[in-house]
Amino acid sequence: MLNNTDDQNADKAAGMEADPLHPRGQLVQTHLIEIFKEKYRIPLITSSILSVIVAVLLRNAVDWNLLAGWLVVLNISNFARLIYFARIAGRPSDHGNLLYFANRYTIAVALNGLLWGLAGVLFFPPDMPEYQVFLAFVIGGLAAGAAANYAAWMPAFYAHTVPSVVPLAIRFMTEGREVSVAMGIILLLFTMAVYVIARNSNNSYKHMAELQVDRSLLIKRLEQANRAKTEFLSSMSHELRTPLNAILGFGQLLSDAAVEVSQEKQFRFAGQIVKSGRHLLDLIERVLELSKAETGRLQLQPEPVSITEIVGDCVDMMSAEAKERKIELINELGAADLPLALVDRARTRQVVLNLISNGIKYNRDGGIVTLSAEEAADAAAIRIIVRDTGLGIPAEKWDQLFEPFNRLGRESGAIEGTGIGLTISKQIIEQMNGRIGFVSTEGQGSEFWIELPRAPDAV
Repeated sequence: MLNNTDDQNADKAAGMEADPLHPRGQLVQTHLIEIFKEKYRIPLITSSILSVIVAVLLRNAVDWNLLAGWLVVLNISNFARLIYFARIAGRPSDHGNLLYFANRYTIAVALNGLLWGLAGVLFFPPDMPEYQVFLAFVIGGLAAGAAANYAAWMPAFYAHTVPSVVPLAIRFMTEGREVSVAMGIILLLFTMAVYVIARNSNNSYKHMAELQVDRSLLIKRLEQANRAKTEFLSSMSHELRTPLNAILGFGQLLSDAAVEVSQEKQFRFAGQIVKSGRHLLDLIERVLELSKAETGRLQLQPEPVSITEIVGDCVDMMSAEAKERKIELINELGAADLPLALVDRARTRQVVLNLISNGIKYNRDGGIVTLSAEEAADAAAIRIIVRDTGLGIPAEKWDQLFEPFNRLGRESGAIEGTGIGLTISKQIIEQMNGRIGFVSTEGQGSEFWIELPRAPDAV
């Protein structure tokens, strides 16, 4: 049985977004921080202005020396932060620099919030409700401003709002009077309402960022697909020209009356013509098959099928190619008693053959290709696994693996291929209500897996 970790790794490898480190998640986060960075000056300037107003109004109500000290510390720290963040805000807007800015700014905001929280406790004038309400108004207003300015980056909102509002709310409630307790509760309720507004704004920002990222990624994918198709056409023209030249060349030799050809050579030439013709036909059929797969027109005939039998047949069919490449082909299923799968037999064999063929082609000399199968964790599917000890796939190219016509930079290599085998395989598996994915480590090898639905009578 598979464990959850294996499933998660496989899902991530198949291109699913599972954490913020995923490229799409990084791009969305980058957009949010850019929005957040545009407003970094406003809260600091507002904080300084309000601190002066607070000091002027409370100068006769609290200890002036303590008030003046607080005023100086807050404004010096605000001024220093303005200079510091103006400097780092000018750095290139890549994800690393933006995240550095956001994290440092969040710490600065937390310090600012603590200073205002300290003001709410130290400058709370007993028996002077008008000043108490004024403090609540200022600190609550700062919380509302934080919702407007920090909504794109919620850690900054929390860092400012919690340490600034909570101490004052507690101070109100410790007064003991009903009105003071009510003020403390109202202040907390107001802060919760502000949080809801900030969260809703954050969701809106995130949605807009996701739309922008998806649009950019779509444009990039379209550009890549266009380049890949151009490369494919160039590659296919070569692939088609090679067998055609062979057919025409040997055919001309056979038809040239001026050239004496022995019976032995006639047979050999005819064999080459047949071989080249079959290769040409195979190329054409694969292109046509891709077209059918992409439009959902593949002919499928699902039936209960033995996975052990299919894997065994595929290993037998690929053993000669593996031996020729000096690759050890291992079938770990043996006579394993696995449930039947509800799939199209021929199409499933086609997919498994393609995975084995790739494992052989992109392996190192003396490498190993291992086939195994097991029930999936939910017992509703059967997983076939093809492992190799080959070249592996660079992580930055994982999301391109199932793109049509894309051979991940190996178009000019010695290994033949069209770059559509995995695309067709993915289409086939998904049309049979299955899944396909992989995990890979560059330089160590890859593990491809397909999950196929169990036959109803086998569940």
